[in-house]
Amino acid sequence: QAAAAGAGNYTGTVSLDPLPDGDTCIDANDVDEAALPYTWSDLSTLFIHDCPAGVCPGTAGPDVWHAIDVPADTVLRVEKTAGASDTFIAAVTDCSGAPTVLNVVKAPENPEIMVWHNQGASTATVYVVAGLVAAGSLSSTQFTFSLATPVDGDFCTNAITVPLGTTTPYTGDWADLGDYWWGGTGCGASGGADVWFEVPVPATQRLTVTETVG
Repeated sequence: QAAAAGAGNYTGTVSLDPLPDGDTCIDANDVDEAALPYTWSDLSTLFIHDCPAGVCPGTAGPDVWHAIDVPADTVLRVEKTAGASDTFIAAVTDCSGAPTVLNVVKAPENPEIMVWHNQGASTATVYVVAGLVAAGSLSSTQFTFSLATPVDGDFCTNAITVPLGTTTPYTGDWADLGDYWWGGTGCGASGGADVWFEVPVPATQRLTVTETVG
């Protein structure tokens, strides 16, 4: 619109750009489980913030959605593998306005690695939304997806049971264990393999755990 009455011709251009794949949950990118690990990247600057309140931080950071089938007793791992901006990664059950959150991590409070262990008896379809904590572009960010079978002790949910009164040392190889836990009292803030044990401790007795080799 002209600021004042006038004469002459004008030229205007209107263009439509398709939304990038994975811009919303219902258009989530389908991860090929037979071709893992899979790394996502996209130069588009059109990604928007499309994440239910209470799941992802803020309202301005762009995000991208993926759907992946996770077999029973399998670990889904999604991590940021490129990009300088702080990101979040969340796994949810569906595309509703209030999905169940399976796990979520957010920088800088957490390492930018999200893991979820399917403890069910059947394959579960998981929707993963990953994006920037603040406004910006995902054009230089990459996220990598992988699936793995956990070994005993990888999680609290499959902790190694130590019988009451046993004195037998437990041995293992750190290389066999995944770095699936961060934070918590006494735990490191980032990275590193860990192993879980379940130990019955009778009343008035003290538990002592000693690492003898490693």
